[in-house]
Amino acid sequence: MIYSTSHGLKKRIIEAKRTHSMSRVGRCMENAPMESFWATLTCERYDLKRYETFKALQQAIKSFIITNAIKKN
Repeated sequence: MIYSTSHGLKKRIIEAKRTHSMSRVGRCMENAPMESFWATLTCERYDLKRYETFKALQQAIKSFIITNAIKKN
């Protein structure tokens, strides 16, 4: 497992020419909205149903995102 503050992750991010979105250890509130999104997605879509295909899972995730975007606007 590679943690968000590990040297291994930082190395992979640099090799992939990407930007690390986390700041420093102890700044958990900046990531709270994303963590909340993933927790809700997991509870409401992933844990409640077994998907027969990856495509079915993708469609369920897309539907979840669209539904929740509409709720917030």
